[in-house]
Amino acid sequence: MALDALRDAPVAPVLAALAEAIKPGGQLVLQELVAHAPLDPDDPAVAAWCRLEGHSAALPTEAVVTQELQRLRFDIRVLEDQSDRHAGLIVQGWQELVDWMQAAHPGRAEAQAMVDEAELWARYIGLLQAGSIRLLRWHAFAPAAAGAR
Repeated sequence: MALDALRDAPVAPVLAALAEAIKPGGQLVLQELVAHAPLDPDDPAVAAWCRLEGHSAALPTEAVVTQELQRLRFDIRVLEDQSDRHAGLIVQGWQELVDWMQAAHPGRAEAQAMVDEAELWARYIGLLQAGSIRLLRWHAFAPAAAGAR
């Protein structure tokens, strides 16, 4: 399982290293943020998210990741867009936190930290909902060993 393995890294060498680490016929579950098209680092929404997340605007595309997996002879069995479910879980988590905060009355420093974190997640969800970024999951099988049946 590889989560966010391509973050600010070139796709080909990272996936090649993963392919090398997996035994013949083994499975890879890869979950990554991708962009439909290159993100504009000067776009205020993108720039704010990148600054808060400490993330580069250079996200791979679905096509680049899929093509590299295929070049490495992976058999892709599942390619799932998890964006909507992920956004829903984020909103649910924040609702639970708000409910807790009504009874807990956090201090000023805790409240400020939560506001800062909320800004990050709000910007992230905004990019997901706009379709600028997506959270995808690939489930693929590595090629079998030569001569294996």
